[in-house]
Amino acid sequence: MEPAEYNRLRHFETWYWWYLAQRENVLEAIRELRLPREARVFDAGCGTGGNLEAVLSDAPVRGYGADVSPLAASHWGAELQRTGCVASVNDLPYADEVFDLVYSVDVLGCRGVDPGRALNEMARVLRRGGALVLLLPAFQWLRSAHDEAVHSERRYTVESLRRAVQASGFRVLKAGYRFSLFFPMIAAVRLARKRRVGGGSPESDLASLPNWLNTALLSVSRLDHCLCRRVPLPFGSTVLLMARKEAG
Repeated sequence: MEPAEYNRLRHFETWYWWYLAQRENVLEAIRELRLPREARVFDAGCGTGGNLEAVLSDAPVRGYGADVSPLAASHWGAELQRTGCVASVNDLPYADEVFDLVYSVDVLGCRGVDPGRALNEMARVLRRGGALVLLLPAFQWLRSAHDEAVHSERRYTVESLRRAVQASGFRVLKAGYRFSLFFPMIAAVRLARKRRVGGGSPESDLASLPNWLNTALLSVSRLDHCLCRRVPLPFGSTVLLMARKEAG
């Protein structure tokens, strides 16, 4: 991620509709897994820590995180300062089978991440029968200047992500697209802005919104979440996958 994007991320992730909607999808998936009290939950590529803070507020679990960037770590709160570490998801500094859940948001597609190696590491640190939750950007043809700014190089389909996860020894429980109602709008904007010509560092799509619009978009995202849970759609800007590490 471009250095300036970390400050933007920490500011936006507390109130911006997109990050709140992403987080609600992840929290719903974690609730569905019915983790025991004091379960060890690991955020692989935790960024500035907002998602893990939400997970810890939502459930009586113990939270851990890792991110490759010291700039991201500089934004961590007190809990993550205590339990987090600066490390790559390609080489996690943990013993085997120590976590009950590993989740990761927008990380496997990032520059410098080897998806196969990272998934193998996630499997290694999960206990047998432990769960995996992934949320990742969809469809490579949607890649744009936003992806360049956040150093995202790979986008996934449901099937490509399913194959990658299964290759690392996971059994897929669910996989589907999210933000399907937004897909036509996102596709149109991304294609219009694709590969801008000009100098300077690329910038993400983040921009301040009036409160009424931010609230309205969050409401639509919740409708989208309900729809996608009930009706599997063949498109969306994001892929959500839930899996378990095989017990044998």
